[in-house]
Amino acid sequence: MRYRLRKAILIMSLTWIIGLIGCTTESEIQNIVLTEDVLYLSGERVRITGRVFEINGTVDDHGFYISKDPDFSSPIVISLGAKENGLGRFIGEYELLEINTVYHFRSYANVGGIEITGQSKEFTTLKSRIDSFSPETGVHGTIVTIKGTNFTQDTRVFVGVTEVDVTSTSDETTIQIQIPSIGDVSSVAISVNVQDTTMVFADNFQYHFGHWEMESIFPDNLQLYECMFFIDGDQFIFGMGADERVQLNLNVWSYDLISQTWSDLNFPGSEGGSRFPFTSNGYWGAGAEIVRPAGLNIHTPYFWHYSLGTFQLKPFLTFRFYKSIGLHLNGDLFVFGGEFFDHGPSRGVHLFTTGTDSWSTIADAPFDLSSDYPYFVHNNEAYFVLPDNSIWKFSPLTEDWSQSGTYPEIVKAGGVAVNINGKIYIGMFTDNLKMFEWDLASNIWTEKITLPGNVRDSNTGFFAYNNKAYFFRSKYNGGQFEVNPHMELWSLNPTQLK
Repeated sequence: MRYRLRKAILIMSLTWIIGLIGCTTESEIQNIVLTEDVLYLSGERVRITGRVFEINGTVDDHGFYISKDPDFSSPIVISLGAKENGLGRFIGEYELLEINTVYHFRSYANVGGIEITGQSKEFTTLKSRIDSFSPETGVHGTIVTIKGTNFTQDTRVFVGVTEVDVTSTSDETTIQIQIPSIGDVSSVAISVNVQDTTMVFADNFQYHFGHWEMESIFPDNLQLYECMFFIDGDQFIFGMGADERVQLNLNVWSYDLISQTWSDLNFPGSEGGSRFPFTSNGYWGAGAEIVRPAGLNIHTPYFWHYSLGTFQLKPFLTFRFYKSIGLHLNGDLFVFGGEFFDHGPSRGVHLFTTGTDSWSTIADAPFDLSSDYPYFVHNNEAYFVLPDNSIWKFSPLTEDWSQSGTYPEIVKAGGVAVNINGKIYIGMFTDNLKMFEWDLASNIWTEKITLPGNVRDSNTGFFAYNNKAYFFRSKYNGGQFEVNPHMELWSLNPTQLK
């Protein structure tokens, strides 16, 4: 409708002009300037057009007036200078306007010292708007891209109360900033100030916070893998497994978390070594014993218990798997899944009743389970992270399985999980040091600060102690073992900001 009206007015104007020209002699020809259209409009920029239809003399200057006042007092002048060809269209642009403001504009031409102006029109500059920012989480130094519309050249951005530099802008729709160092809070608002308008995103930027610290270096020049490990009071116990030459390790050590000292526990089982045993709360067993030259693997039947400095050999196992998962639920030991070299993965679930020292079996799991992937216990229920990112829960009282969550990134072998008061720290998969916090009560995932260690190292043991998550890591570097390496014990304080 508006387009047809403008077209009709233009036709009438042209008809009037042609008629006027036809009724005058050459010496009576009038100087005629028209104000045309707005070609482009944003929050601070406008591009407008005018036209010289007829002149009687030379156009010494031409352009536009723009003003918030319809009387054009103290207007903005867009001077385009002399118009060499005289007749025809001309375009002017201005880019320092105020957002969401009504402006009046008209064209002009100066012919022989006489100024002629076109009719007055108006436009309203557009409002600024913020739409999104990404990424929504990160560490200090993270480059964040802000999307919106009608950002002006003097746009300012604040992260919390800190004004940050706008590192780049594009098409008045995109701004890039760099996140400053974390302060005293774990999340901060991002606000965008355009002239006198302040816009604040509904969601805060979340810092990847937490504090990593190397607690201890293992004194022996050993690299052990596929070990058993658990907490016994204030002692971290680990042993078994194999070294970098795939030779069985028959030693067991303890690390006193109070005195921060290592001790050899003089394990009595000279024939009870195993790789990938199940392990939980002082118990371990099964696993692979050796790898023969022909490639056949022997499964160990040994089943051990350790508590307060005493090793006890339990009756031999009737099942022999490696990479099984051992978890204590309601005081009893459950062993889930694992693999058997000649028969592939197992879905079996074995129950060791600690009060009677007896084994039994219950219904199989609905999928393969392996200690290659994270697992943990919460409220006497077992949780398992599967290769497809799903997280499943097993309830021992009903023997039911149900999906409980989804890990937010790619799942690979080698990852770990630690439970600290219902917040689960999952991650550190092969070639990836990221760690996520999963709040079971709110089902919210938050990425934590990344471990500063070597991405090629592997997790030999992990546990929670005094509201910290601990990770015992073997040194490994790009397929080659380091010269004189020593295993490292790292801790993560997940609530410390920096």
